Amino acid sequence: MSAAAEGVLSEPPVYPRAKPFKVDFVDAPIMSFEGRTMIYLPVRLDLNAFGGAVFMKVGVEYQACAPSYCLMPQRRVHAAELPLVPLNEISR
Repeated sequence: MSAAAEGVLSEPPVYPRAKPFKVDFVDAPIMSFEGRTMIYLPVRLDLNAFGGAVFMKVGVEYQACAPSYCLMPQRRVHAAELPLVPLNEISR
């Protein structure tokens, strides 16, 4: 889930490659991420966007698992303010 100001479009997230994780309660391994995982969320701006800041909300859902159990899924919403420089002020 993502929400952003007008003129800002989020594209589908880019996930790292998941790895098989063997658990006791399912015959086949489940696909999982281990340790710290970075997920990229490409953002596209309208070329006519004004300077200032862009406000976004991004929802993340995750579930931690051990070999014998999984915890309940968690959901967190993070808000971010991204500085925006108008196109005509970018030095080339």
